[in-house]
This record gives sequence, C-alpha cells and structure tokens, in this order.
Amino acid sequence: MLFLFLFLYVCCETEKASPVILVPLKDVPAHEGDTVSLDVKVSGSPLPQVKWLRDSKTVTETSRVRFTRDQNTLGLLIIKIQPTDAGVYKAVIDNDVGKCISTATITVGRKYSLYVKYLLLCTSQCYV
Repeated sequence: MLFLFLFLYVCCETEKASPVILVPLKDVPAHEGDTVSLDVKVSGSPLPQVKWLRDSKTVTETSRVRFTRDQNTLGLLIIKIQPTDAGVYKAVIDNDVGKCISTATITVGRKYSLYVKYLLLCTSQCYV
C-alpha cells in the first residue's frame, strides 16, 4: 500500500504541462506620471517564467520598471510612466514543456493641469 501511495505521489509531482494563459494582458490607456500594471494569469508545470518585451525589445528592471509575481499572476509595473514607455508589450511565458504569448498596448497621453484644461475649454468655445 505504501508503494502505491509513493508511486502515485511521484507520478503526480512529475507531470508536466505547457503554459496556458488563464487571463490575458489588457490594453492600458495611461496619462504621463501614472503607475501602470500589466498582469497575466497563467498555469503550467513546472511553474512558467516570463520574459517581457516592448516593441520586440527586451524590457529590463529599473527603478521605475519592476517585474512582479503573485502565485500564477505575472506582472510588469511601470512607475511614473512616460511617453517613451508607450508601445506594444508582450509577455512571453514558457517552461520546459512549451511557450505562449500575451500582448497588450500601452498608450500614454499628456496629463494637463486644471489650469491648462480650463484654458483649452475657454479657447475651444466659439461665440457668434
């Protein structure tokens, strides 16, 4: 009986599965200075790793760009986003068995002060 238990335990523990995207990345519209998070939820065995790309170039961690992981949720956190951070982001998720990709676009608009918004509103109104 003990042999059967150990056999089943070893078989279950060593079973491998390709990564699967459970919740994909979503497009994010942001304003300059915002904090933006891209998150993808995955499954797979062994636990998948992620490589982040922006416009087909590898993203590296900096003081403003951080990689996060919370169990099966893999994330990219961008603090004080800038217009140069805009682009198409890909999460390349892989393990020993396979690979999958999730894609999202981050757009970054200018953040106007209330004063500038007021001026734009005043100058856009036409009187005849």
